[in-house]
Amino acid sequence: MVALLVVACAETPPGPWVEEDGYRWREVFPEGEGGFESVGAEGRGIDFVYDGSEDDRYANRIRVEGAGVAIGDVDADGLADLFFAGFGVDSRL
Repeated sequence: MVALLVVACAETPPGPWVEEDGYRWREVFPEGEGGFESVGAEGRGIDFVYDGSEDDRYANRIRVEGAGVAIGDVDADGLADLFFAGFGVDSRL
């Protein structure tokens, strides 16, 4: 099981890791007002494209629309990592 914690980037250091059965987590202290800002993929090293076919959508809409993205610090380097879930294409970290 992989647990991902969505956080805002902040200068306040995160709390200590808490070890659980098969995963770990830690409290973070985001600063600011939060929210999202739309940024383009150009120049950011992102080249993931997801495009479910119309036939796939008719066959199983919930599964096709369930693909998405998750943000977390997978490698514990203090930076946000992006996980793109694909359907009919490979998922990518």
